Parts: sequence; structure tokens; C-alpha cells
Amino acid sequence: MNATFFHDSKFKYDKNGIYYATGGLTQNYLKGYLKYFEKLTIVTRKEKIIDNIKYSIASCKKIEFKCFENFNILKLLMGVYNKEIKKQVENSEFCIIRLPSLIGYKACKYTIKLNKPYIIESVGCPRDSLWYHGGLKYKILLPYMVYLTKKEIKRSKYTTYVTEKFLQKRYPTKGKSISCSDVSLKDIKDNNLDCRKKQIINLKDKIVIGTIGALNIKYKGQQYVIKALSELKKQGIENIEYQLVGTGNKEILYHLAKKYKMENNVKFIGTLPHEDIFNWFDNINIYIQPSLTEGMPRALIEAMSRACPCAGSKVGGIPELIDEECLFKRKSVNDIINVIKKMISDKKFLINEAEINYNNSKKFNKNILNKKRDIFYENIIKDIERGN
Repeated sequence: MNATFFHDSKFKYDKNGIYYATGGLTQNYLKGYLKYFEKLTIVTRKEKIIDNIKYSIASCKKIEFKCFENFNILKLLMGVYNKEIKKQVENSEFCIIRLPSLIGYKACKYTIKLNKPYIIESVGCPRDSLWYHGGLKYKILLPYMVYLTKKEIKRSKYTTYVTEKFLQKRYPTKGKSISCSDVSLKDIKDNNLDCRKKQIINLKDKIVIGTIGALNIKYKGQQYVIKALSELKKQGIENIEYQLVGTGNKEILYHLAKKYKMENNVKFIGTLPHEDIFNWFDNINIYIQPSLTEGMPRALIEAMSRACPCAGSKVGGIPELIDEECLFKRKSVNDIINVIKKMISDKKFLINEAEINYNNSKKFNKNILNKKRDIFYENIIKDIERGN
């Protein structure tokens, strides 16, 4: 059986036709679908590589990319891509539709029309993501995308959610579903917690706080951390360095740091290959996820697996992951200040948070999640074979 994956993710490609992931849809992740299907076709967006950033490879022998270049929302709404999306649904024996996504909504329409079996992967909330995206056109799209997300998930026979409660509550389904994060940890080492405890005990002068997220997307929230740290600096707490890892133009955040006289405290790391991310986690003291909207943040879970004390905003799946004492209201500079103060002033508290996060990360062990997903897909395939 072959399958087709529909989403709005953007893949990079080079002159040799090799595709690379700009997010979590790496080769290793996509190869997971090949356990259930002989071939996987990806229908999404693409963009030619014009920079020197090292991206994670996505291409694989049994994975084919049918991507739209120069993708345009207006063109999609006018039906320009309908013919190709319909063709891909027709050619597929099973459809994997990741929502929210405009390409995904179109795919839902044709799977119903052509009576094709499909599954929906619910990975985020369009209400929050579009509201905080920044542009007027996204706010105009918001009610439409929320309506379509509710409608399609409600009538889907099969749905996976990346959260345990948040997305299920906002976008319930009448079909079969599981909570199964798309973030899976291959190896959670036993000595991670011991190494972190030693780091905390030996913590003396400089404190390093880090965030992973696109630098040019306002809803990632790094600007509020910069403002909070500038206030702490005024209060005499000057020994904090804020490291930012991520793609995108750093100019807005750089000028903000300069405006608040924090240019010596804010360090732009740029993009790191995924295999180097864990070493980076090991060398920071606190990870902070200040997002204005989230599904289930991969970076936060990965930081937890390294027993990193973590703070985050009260959005999406973040409150399902970390201690309530380390949560803050989105956009609240005062809340961020209070949480950081509490964390850096008490080593026992940091050690306790390290233990909590490390233990909570174990439920994202790759083997546990794979077993859960395998059972779900095996039952779906049995349903299809029985003609259900």
C-alpha cells in the first residue's frame, strides 16, 4: 500500500534534487511511515537552497516529493493547486493529512469526495498560531481555518494528537484517536540527570539561558525574554547570557537587544545540526520556551531529556510538560522575570526541576511512542482490509 502525506511544511532542495527538512520532518521521521507503507509521497511546499545553512536531509529511497514552489495562499484559495492535490489523492491508497494546513484542508475535501482512507495528524491550533502570526491576512484566515480544523477532525475516522489534552479539547473527533507526540527521543541516557546535577551544584558566575526558534517569527516570543533580562540587569542581575538558536533574519531581535542595552548579553548561535543540539542543551543552564502559541514543542521535550531546568509560557501543550511553578503568561515580562528569579536563586529548586523534567521526558521514548503508533496503524490497516 502506498501513502501520501499532505501539509504546508517547507522543504529545501539543492541542485541535485535532494530535499532537506526545515523542521521536524527529517529523513528519520519520514522513514517511520515506511513501516506501514511501501512508498510515501510528500505533497507540500519547496524552496531552493540559497544559503550556507546545514539542513537535515529528508530525501530517502522510497520517499518522493511532489512540492509546490513559490506557494501562494491566494492562489490556493482560488483553486490553482486543486488539480495537482486531487491527482495526488487519486493516486494514493492512503492519505496522511497534517492539520492545520491549507494543503491539508484541500486534501481532506478530495479524500471524502474520492472515498479514500485517511488519517489526520493534529499538530497545532490555528486559532493561536494565526492570531499571533503578525499579518492581517492571517487574522482574516483565522475563523476559516479554525472552522475547517474543527470540521475535518470531528468527522475523521482516525486522528492522532500531539498533545494529551489541549488539542483534544479544542478539536474533538468522533472517530478513533490516540495521543502520540511527533517528538520521539531515541536515547535518554541514564547519566544525563547526574551530569546536570553536577552542573547545577558547580554553577557560580555566568548563567546561560537558551531558546530554540525561528528568529524572524514574532510568536516565538524571544523579544519578551530580552525585555525581561534587561529589567533584571537594571536590578543588578547582570550575569545572564541569553543564547538564541534558530533560522531566520536576526536583525529585529538584534536591534531590540541593542535598544535595551543587552547586545553583550544576547548571543545569536544561528542554526545547529540536530545532532549538535543536545550538546548545546548540555552547556546551557536553563531552557525557556516563551512562545505565544505551540502544539507540542520538540525543543522543550529534547531539553527535558537532558535534565535541563525549563520554563515556558502557558500555551498549547507546554503546561502538560513542565512544572506549574516554571510557567508564565504569554507576553508577560513580569511573569518571566519572577520565574527566572526563582530559578536562578535556588539550586535545590533547579535540581528538583531537572529531576521532574528528566522523568517526564521518558514518556517520549521512541520505543514507547512507536509501539503506540504501530498498534494504531495496524488497526487502521485491518479496518481498511475489512472494508470498514
